[in-house]
Amino acid sequence: DDPVEAYKSLFLDRPLRLAQRVQRSYALTSYRVRANEAVAAARQIWLANNESVPKWSRAVYMPNVSPEGPPLAYRTPETSRFIFVANMEYGANIDALNYYCDHIYPILRKRAADTSLLVCGWHSPELLQNERYRDCNVSFAGYVSDIRQAYAECCAAVAPIVNGSGTSIKVMEAMSLGVPCISTPLGFRGYQSEIAGELPQVVGADPRDFADKMLSLRGNVETNLSIGRACTDFARRHWSTTALAARVAQALEDL
Repeated sequence: DDPVEAYKSLFLDRPLRLAQRVQRSYALTSYRVRANEAVAAARQIWLANNESVPKWSRAVYMPNVSPEGPPLAYRTPETSRFIFVANMEYGANIDALNYYCDHIYPILRKRAADTSLLVCGWHSPELLQNERYRDCNVSFAGYVSDIRQAYAECCAAVAPIVNGSGTSIKVMEAMSLGVPCISTPLGFRGYQSEIAGELPQVVGADPRDFADKMLSLRGNVETNLSIGRACTDFARRHWSTTALAARVAQALEDL
């Protein structure tokens, strides 16, 4: 490398890079100021996270809408493969996979060593070379054009989320299709209370409980299908456009 060019890049361009950072910081600060002004002026604040509603005055719960489409016409609940739909270029999803490998799979290995996990979503080439994941029977499909088919060929979905923010669309998608989705409590953020009250069978409170829930779905086809139907019903009642329209109508009436 040319040391002169390296010097220019390191020092002469610094004012430009600094100006760009200042510009981005100003834009973000300006956005926050405008957002705060909008919140202060609003007669209602609509939040997608139910747990956040008590923290705001004038807040109304407006859940996300799950992806539209009919439940899967067929599934293979007897298979030993589970599915995790996630963009593996996002740090929270990598942390989730590491949590599965470090804490959940060691329990599964002792009781059902052939349990495997298919990860669907963008990923870096380095993940394919990671022996740690291969040792945990994890495979990577990358981007999948027909995600319904991928769901249909797996026993159930998992979402071992341990950090991050916002509601998990991957959980809503699986359940809307009639696929049970075992998740940590954090993976159900935004609707934890409803899930805990109506579908405790899909909440993995800790690694052992998570593994137990996975094996119970794999070991009993009728239980698996029954919980899948319950998931579809839950999604229809809580996350459908019809459910959202009713909430919007009520919110407008309360203004």
